[in-house]
Amino acid sequence: MKGLELPMRMIVLVVVLVLVLIILSAFFLSQSSGSMTAAKANEIFFSKCDAYKKQQCDWRVTYQKDFNDFYSACKYLNNPDIGKFTCLYKLCCATSEDVKCDGLCELCSGNENLGTTLEQCCEQYKTSCSQSPTKCGICED
Repeated sequence: MKGLELPMRMIVLVVVLVLVLIILSAFFLSQSSGSMTAAKANEIFFSKCDAYKKQQCDWRVTYQKDFNDFYSACKYLNNPDIGKFTCLYKLCCATSEDVKCDGLCELCSGNENLGTTLEQCCEQYKTSCSQSPTKCGICED
């Protein structure tokens, strides 16, 4: 039996070493491929932001597969606790004036859906948003 102990110990030692090497290589590979650099985050954020602007920053872009890459880059660049709305609308697509004008237009559309008059709502929109690139079809003359 003593003759078998040495080869068995060697086999166990080799198996343990191989497992340790596999675990270490998997760890280092996952760390290097999973980490984001500031340059990569900027590239992702601004390229996707340009694409979302071309889609008029519709909220439906958040359902696209690649939105998670944009959102991860936004969190990396700004704050890990930042929300999707802030990333898309405040940091990428809109100025606060645009958000306000979009909101007023939605309000006027809601008024029309409820059957209330649009005069006061559209007057407020026209007064507040005359310089905004946002166009509200419901309030257009």
